[in-house]
Amino acid sequence: SFEYKYDDEPHATRRKEILQKYPQIKELFGPDPYMKYLVPLIVIFQLTTAYYIAQLPGPLLFFLAWALAGTVNHNLSLAIHEISHNLAFGHSCPRMNRFIGFVANIPLCFPSS
Repeated sequence: SFEYKYDDEPHATRRKEILQKYPQIKELFGPDPYMKYLVPLIVIFQLTTAYYIAQLPGPLLFFLAWALAGTVNHNLSLAIHEISHNLAFGHSCPRMNRFIGFVANIPLCFPSS
């Protein structure tokens, strides 16, 4: 069952508090100029390392799959979250944001973008 809360939305309240205390942080708002380049590189890295890790002996395979692949998968999940806010190409290019989100989703196996 779901529990409904009728409190203020926490992100907006927190954003207002941060901006009041640190107005200079507003300069950091907006699209990340590197994300559209890093996401495809990370996807290529993940797929390439998956190919080579699969050929390793059991214990090393499991360790690298846990440590390396887990870290990269988490990185891509965070990228997908940011991309869902149109922070790869900005709000003027929603289709490109959606496309790069699909690209980021390729190594994750389960659709989440």
